[in-house]
Amino acid sequence: MFDISPVLHINGTWDSVSNSKTTTKNIYSDRKITLPKRCLQIIEEYPLKYPKDKISKDNYIFIYKNNKPYNISVVNSRLKKINSSKNLSTHIFRHTHIALLTELGIPLKSIMERVGHNNPQTTLSIYSHVTEEMSKNIIEKLNEIDLLN
Repeated sequence: MFDISPVLHINGTWDSVSNSKTTTKNIYSDRKITLPKRCLQIIEEYPLKYPKDKISKDNYIFIYKNNKPYNISVVNSRLKKINSSKNLSTHIFRHTHIALLTELGIPLKSIMERVGHNNPQTTLSIYSHVTEEMSKNIIEKLNEIDLLN
């Protein structure tokens, strides 16, 4: 295995139509994010299909036999086969990530930078769903306030 950096530079998007790497959607999408330990473990455990000395800045972590990234439509079709009440696609992981960061009390600006948003309304209106845990947390904090003293 090779050393995996805890910092991931997101500097492009795989275009399955042209079968090539393209630029990110906008300048905010080109970003560096720090990966938590569990992500690093998953990457370390993943059977890499290219030798250590062939890794370049354009390589992807999760690749198929042809050394190209997995086709998103294939991954999404597999997710759709899972018996779930939710409409599963790879994008749900982005929603979940943002909801968890929100639940943890991470500042909006930090979340925006991590996911490549430049407009807070995008993050707030689309992704920041109030979770059960957040609702519980509100009540716990309100109950801690002593208005009599």
